[in-house]
Amino acid sequence: MGAHPALNFQLRKITDSSGYTSEITQMRRFLAWELAPSYRISKNWSVGLYYLQGNGLQKDGPQTSHFINLSTGITNIGMGPWLRFAVFPAVYYLKLDSNEGFYFTGTADLSHIRWPFSLSSSINQTFSSNIPGNKIFMWNVSLNYRFSKVMGTLK
Repeated sequence: MGAHPALNFQLRKITDSSGYTSEITQMRRFLAWELAPSYRISKNWSVGLYYLQGNGLQKDGPQTSHFINLSTGITNIGMGPWLRFAVFPAVYYLKLDSNEGFYFTGTADLSHIRWPFSLSSSINQTFSSNIPGNKIFMWNVSLNYRFSKVMGTLK
């Protein structure tokens, strides 16, 4: 459980006094609190709940936001003697004032037990939403570097 200031960045179009329109990145400020209980079912499987509530400190953006995430993590899945695989699926609800949406998100990670690099991919799929600017599907691929010592062998 915690409380903290939060920052949100959003693209915004502005028009100056001469009529020139440009796009800027606007920072919005919030006071937020969160709750994040989790439960480890086994060494490589966990489930969790995350709740975040934010209160906007300016009038031109969301005044109250709620984010609820139900997630699980399945890690260290052996794929031969040297590779490991992990998946992190979740569903979440987002409410920004009177707008809301339901979503699925998931990340998969493939790594070699002796290399500091891993390859991961994340998706975000909208079930339903009336939040302005919502995208139905997003996907990315990432190359990650782990700074801590390289792990040993799979057990």
